[in-house]
Amino acid sequence: MASKTLNGTTGWCTVISPKHEDFEALLKKYEGGQLEWQNPDEGWLYRGQIASITVEKNPRPDDVWFNYKMTVTFEWVAELDKRKAEWYEMPDKSVTVDTMLYSFNMLGQDRLGMASAIHQELAVFFPPGGSKLAKERVLPREDKDAKKEAHPGGTESVEGEYGDSEA
Repeated sequence: MASKTLNGTTGWCTVISPKHEDFEALLKKYEGGQLEWQNPDEGWLYRGQIASITVEKNPRPDDVWFNYKMTVTFEWVAELDKRKAEWYEMPDKSVTVDTMLYSFNMLGQDRLGMASAIHQELAVFFPPGGSKLAKERVLPREDKDAKKEAHPGGTESVEGEYGDSEA
């Protein structure tokens, strides 16, 4: 059975177009909720408390490579250290994406999915009161950095200013 969508129908999920007039209103439902974003190929996973979401139309209508940009601003963001199963705070408090590079789908349980085949990224918007990471579980970044310094000859990589490895 096909489900009703904001831009057509599909048999397995609700597909949402950023061009639809209700797109920004739909995103606003997730303010106060959380966003979990990951790239399985690169091994990173972030989760944060959403403070606000804005959608801006490209002011240059002839630019076919950029239609809308979406900015998610966070109250806080954490990165999962999968080896230790611990969450560490991140200094970044916002992320902006070109919506042309992502598809948006309703996943059920009032969750919104976002995926990019180009970037190999997956994200889930959780509504307020939905699944969440408690802020109390997020450790200060200094704790992670201190653990790296405590094992100078270990297998931990040393990260430069921009997250790249330094020799």
